[in-house]
Amino acid sequence: MYTTYATHAFVLKLVPIGEADMLVVLYTEDFGLIRARAVSIRAETSKMRYAVQELHTARVALVRAKSGWRLTGAEHTSSPEKEDIPRIARFARLLERLVHGEGKEEGVFAQCIFVSKRSENEEMSQSRELIAVLRLLYILGYISREAVSPESHVLDSTEFQIEAIARAERAQLLSLVNQALTQSHL
Repeated sequence: MYTTYATHAFVLKLVPIGEADMLVVLYTEDFGLIRARAVSIRAETSKMRYAVQELHTARVALVRAKSGWRLTGAEHTSSPEKEDIPRIARFARLLERLVHGEGKEEGVFAQCIFVSKRSENEEMSQSRELIAVLRLLYILGYISREAVSPESHVLDSTEFQIEAIARAERAQLLSLVNQALTQSHL
């Protein structure tokens, strides 16, 4: 008998397999990065068909089988706004490139939710993306706390401080992110 695990997930990517199956790449709250097979999810009669969409969040039911993870159920929880999709997609592709194996990194799921939140304007949207990427690189060990200026509170900033910090330190933070990505050779 297999155990079913229920968790919140951010859907990074969907890859069709065969006629009706799909490989679903998820970053879950409890297990980290997971690649799960969803059997018959593309069939017209599938109840999960609309619950699992790229760049959306969902409450999922997973089973760990001998051959890997299986997606056995899903309930859609939130969708991105149309204008936020490019920003969220860039973050999702970066996350998939940086996280190689299965396993949970504390704080990564929170950054998935953070970057998915609706922003009031384009400047705030860009600031949210920049800070989410910076935090992701820090969590995964690509940037040290010392590399970010000591007087900056960008790694610990609250929702309300983000825009001011990103506006004041934008050039420095972009340089730091680009340097970390260049040095990672990914």
